[in-house]
Amino acid sequence: MNYGSWIDNGLFLGGFEDITALSHESSELFNDPVVNNETPWWLSSDPTFGSLCQDSLETGDVIELLSGNPVYPILLKNRTYHPQNEGLFSWFAFQSPSKARLGAYSFPDETTLTALSPASLPLGCNLKP
Repeated sequence: MNYGSWIDNGLFLGGFEDITALSHESSELFNDPVVNNETPWWLSSDPTFGSLCQDSLETGDVIELLSGNPVYPILLKNRTYHPQNEGLFSWFAFQSPSKARLGAYSFPDETTLTALSPASLPLGCNLKP
């Protein structure tokens, strides 16, 4: 069972509309169906929207704060849909270079995640000394 909703155009910033939530949750359902795939602590940050820190395989969450291109517009039968870009395994596994196609850390837009999270983050990603 999965949660997803249709988002009306203009309700959220960043291009989040129509199938963005459905694509986000579907990706996470297939990557971590029972929400127990722990990963090393990771940090996703954007100078405008702030930071998100966690230690789970939430492939859509890592993209949520990235203001540049969180969605990937796709034209299908004269309608543009907006699935969310998703983080790939290599990003969560801190693999450098990425083992994914084209050395990507995100899909379908390989330019969404271009660098890894800082490595060896302490519990809760507390970066203060």
